[in-house]
Amino acid sequence: NMEKRLKEIYNKFLKEGIDAVLEDKELLFQADIPYGVAVNYLESIGFEDDENFDTNGWQADFWNTFSKDDITLSVSGCMYDGTIKINQKEEE
Repeated sequence: NMEKRLKEIYNKFLKEGIDAVLEDKELLFQADIPYGVAVNYLESIGFEDDENFDTNGWQADFWNTFSKDDITLSVSGCMYDGTIKINQKEEE
């Protein structure tokens, strides 16, 4: 069905983008993918939601982090237009 096919396409695209981000700390992966789809994919490859989701309210910009081993990914974007950005978070 169409929903299953779309999920396969999103997951393939996410895999390629996230694999590239994991190889290159300077890289930023940006796409028009629903936040929930990205979260499901990250969790399926072992990343855990750090549960620090934040938003700026009505403008619907968001920020969150996901961690696995010693890697933290920053996931941000805009729910209004459906954009998402994923990159390795710099150590503080």
